[in-house]
This record gives sequence, structure tokens and C-alpha cells, in this order.
Amino acid sequence: MTVTSQNGASAGSTIVDFLRGAVDSHGPSDALLFKPGFRYQRWSYERLWRESGQVATLLQRRGLSRGDRVIVWGPNCPQWVLVYFGCMRAGVVAVPLDLRSAPDYVERVISRITPKLAFTSRFTPKGGVDLDLPEITFEQLESETHGLPEPQNVEIEPDDLAEIMFTSSTTGDPKGVMLTHRNLTANLEGITQYITCDTSSRLLSILPLSHMYEQMGGLLTVLHFGASVTYPTSRQPTVLARTMRERQITTMLLVPQGLVS
Repeated sequence: MTVTSQNGASAGSTIVDFLRGAVDSHGPSDALLFKPGFRYQRWSYERLWRESGQVATLLQRRGLSRGDRVIVWGPNCPQWVLVYFGCMRAGVVAVPLDLRSAPDYVERVISRITPKLAFTSRFTPKGGVDLDLPEITFEQLESETHGLPEPQNVEIEPDDLAEIMFTSSTTGDPKGVMLTHRNLTANLEGITQYITCDTSSRLLSILPLSHMYEQMGGLLTVLHFGASVTYPTSRQPTVLARTMRERQITTMLLVPQGLVS
């Protein structure tokens, strides 16, 4: 028997189905927040759907098609999320990289997956890495996608590859874990049976979205419940404390090192 979540995501569905269900359930509510200046920028669930669709259209117009790989190498921010879901909606495989990845590590990953495009940021510490492929920065994303229509329909199946998550393992050599839509929705289905969260919950995202812990617990689970995610502009204690006060944060994922620092 397949158990379906309140937002339509189940082990037999796709991340696109999941996002569509979240939008249908929580459309005008805040999903993502970011404060690059004096005011918070807000992405409702409806805006998240619309702008991730524009990213999917951008990918299609750049000649990418189902199964092509895209590097996502930048800090946590709403643009990271738009690119992530845009890839899913276009049938393109997202390959997230940790912002702190060493240059030789990045080059080895690129040589293994032959990506067609890279999304980076002005904060991406490339350290002399020659990506040798087309590149779009998060800062360019709005101008690159402004006015674009909905993407052409792509039939996404649960067993289609959604993303490749790389880990250096114990040898330091990149190991790519191939995750299908079914893998992600099954994980989400299991987690949301045990986590208590509701539409009033407000999560502060500080762990890297390039790691599955934050991606699953700090993004997909939050959207499942119709809650919101706030991305701080830095991890400086004063910035985090101010953001917690301003947004009245209720939830944050941490690892032991984060508690020490």
C-alpha cells in the first residue's frame, strides 16, 4: 500500500509532484525568506513554483534536456532552491557541491559527470578552478529568467535520476550517490511521519543544502508542512542572533561542531 502525504508526495511520486502539492496547499504563504539589504525578500509557495518554472525554461532554452547534469555550487539562499527545483522540473540532474569544496575535488567531480552548465555565486570560492563550461551566477538568475514562460512539459518518472550527491568518503576521492525522485520522496515520507512541524514553524537554514541532512530536513520537510525557511546572509553570531529575533525562529538543524562554534 502506498501512503500519500498531505501534499501529494509519496514513495511512488516525484519531487515535482511534491512541490505542486505544497503549492496547491499553501500557495500565498511564505516559503523562503532572505534579507540581503534592509528588507526581507519573500518567496511564497506560488512564487517558488513560478520562478522555479522559469529556471526550468531557462535550462530548456540553453539546450539542456532530461538526464543532463548541472553543477550547483553556491551558498544557501532562495536562488539555490529555485535552481534545485528548476532542475527537477526540467528533468535535469542537479549535482550540488559544498561551498567549501577544494579546487581539485571540484575538477574531479566535473570530469566524472560531464555537466552541461554550472550555477555559482559571487561567494563561490573557485580558487582557480576552470569550470570550462557555461556558467550562470545566482546574482544573474533574476535577469536571466525574467519574463520567461512556463517550461515545456517533461514527463518525470519516480525512478528518474533527480540528483547526484557527492561525498569524499574516507579516501578523499569523490563518490557520487545517485538519487532518484523515488529515493527522495520515500525519505521525505518516512521523516514526516516522526517530525512535529506546522505552518507556524520558522526554520533558520545554516547547514549546507549540498548535504542531504539540510536538504531533506531543512527544506523539503519544511515545505511539506507549509512552514517557512529563512536564509541568513552570513553565519556570524551577531547576524544569526539578529535573524532569530527578527523572524522569531522556532527550528534549526545543527551538527555538534555547530554547537561548539
